[in-house]
Amino acid sequence: MKIKDLKVAVHIQLYISIFWTIFQKMKKLSRDLIKIYFNSVLKKLSYRAKLLYFFATTAYNTASLALVKQQSKFKWVIGRIFGVLLNQRYHVQYSG
Repeated sequence: MKIKDLKVAVHIQLYISIFWTIFQKMKKLSRDLIKIYFNSVLKKLSYRAKLLYFFATTAYNTASLALVKQQSKFKWVIGRIFGVLLNQRYHVQYSG
């Protein structure tokens, strides 16, 4: 697992966060409608894509926690553990 793989996962979650923010700011759509939309998108994704989404969310939250605490070593250790789990247990690889 390379640090680049963790960055890819964080970028995926960042894009999701940006779209979520845009939808939340739209006054015409209610919060329930936004959740229904995202749930329908997630239902259409394959199992592998759902797994990637889950790990992207986990990586984003872990990186955010590490940045808030300003402990880059903690971020690196968690990233390495995340990488070992991702490569050895689930055999999911990122492209790019």
